[in-house]
Amino acid sequence: MLQFFVAWAGEGLTDPSRLNWWSTQLLDEWGGEDLFKRLLPRTFEWALLEATRQVANTSCLSPEESKMMIILK
Repeated sequence: MLQFFVAWAGEGLTDPSRLNWWSTQLLDEWGGEDLFKRLLPRTFEWALLEATRQVANTSCLSPEESKMMIILK
């Protein structure tokens, strides 16, 4: 739950802007939420949270570390 909260708080393209740690707007009503609602009407909430968490995970890594994470997954 803490990871989801930090991922939400780190978004920067929202209005008003949150902590601006990464340039996303996934959990904003007119941002990624609208797209995910259309694509995944039953599970869009979980998909949004997971997508935001993934952005947070990869944004906190150096370029070399993010390449390694992709290889390991």
